[in-house]
Amino acid sequence: MDTALEATRIIGLLTGRLGSALLDAGEPHADTVRLDVEPSAVRDAAEVLGQEVGARFLITVGMDERPLGRGYAIVHLFSLDRAHLFIALYCTVDPAVARLPAITPVIPAAGW
Repeated sequence: MDTALEATRIIGLLTGRLGSALLDAGEPHADTVRLDVEPSAVRDAAEVLGQEVGARFLITVGMDERPLGRGYAIVHLFSLDRAHLFIALYCTVDPAVARLPAITPVIPAAGW
């Protein structure tokens, strides 16, 4: 499977599903797709990745990006093994709110 073609397909699929809630999408590395989404769309994006794309959930990482002038960030990392592709579902969270919709209803493996 061609990694670049699969990355393009995933970006197109998420663009169509999320519309303006997909803030940015790109390939920072040859084996990685980064999808920046609005907090309200993170569950929908995870559902598309897990159920339609067939990506495997790996881990969720939280980051404190306040020293960089941003808030908190959450990255849900998925793998599309057959394409040798990682998918980073990235979302910033306002420190005043510090909440994000859980993806466990659509990605049960995230409930670790």
